[in-house]
Amino acid sequence: MKTTYGQFCPVAVASEIFAERWTPIILRELVHGSRRFNEIHRGAPRISRALLAHRLRALEAAGVITGPPARAATTGSPSRAGKWARSSCA
Repeated sequence: MKTTYGQFCPVAVASEIFAERWTPIILRELVHGSRRFNEIHRGAPRISRALLAHRLRALEAAGVITGPPARAATTGSPSRAGKWARSSCA
């Protein structure tokens, strides 16, 4: 998520985060209950593991998802914004 355009419009800012390649598929997997790295990867098998890790880190940095505790580095869960998205999509 290194590309930013300096926009103040909420739609433009959200597009900078969510319109990256593979990001909607990763979010779909999280919304459908995948919590572990391998579960997410099984839902998007054509994405490389390195790119998946990069996208998850970028989503965490943007505050869309929360990362795992330091001890259990293979799990994650939606943040408050992610939970809102799940309830809005249902």
